[in-house]
Amino acid sequence: MPIMAIYRASEMDPETFKRYRLEVPIDPIPDGAISHHVAFDAQGLFCVDVWESEEQLDVFMKDRVNPGLERLGLPTRPPEVLELHALWTAGDAERHNVATPPPATA
Repeated sequence: MPIMAIYRASEMDPETFKRYRLEVPIDPIPDGAISHHVAFDAQGLFCVDVWESEEQLDVFMKDRVNPGLERLGLPTRPPEVLELHALWTAGDAERHNVATPPPATA
C-alpha cells in the first residue's frame, strides 16, 4: 500500500537543505520512491514524499537520511506516515522537476 511521508524541520533552511542534499544525493533514486516535494515556510522545511511502502521508506531513512543528518549535526526524527488515499500526476510531470542548487560558498 503506498504511503505519504510528511517531514517538518524548523532547523532546516534552504541553505542547510543544499548542504544536506550534498550529503544525501537523490541519485540513485531509492527503491520504492514515487515522488519527493520540498518547500520552505516560516517554520522551516516542509517535505512530502510518496513511497510504494513504509518498509522501503524505513530502509531509506536508516541507510541514507539519518546518517546524512547526523554527519551535519542535525536531529533525526521519523516522518508522519499516512496511508495514501489518492494520487494524481500529470503525464508530463517530470518536466516540472526542480534540481537543488549547490550551497553558497563560504
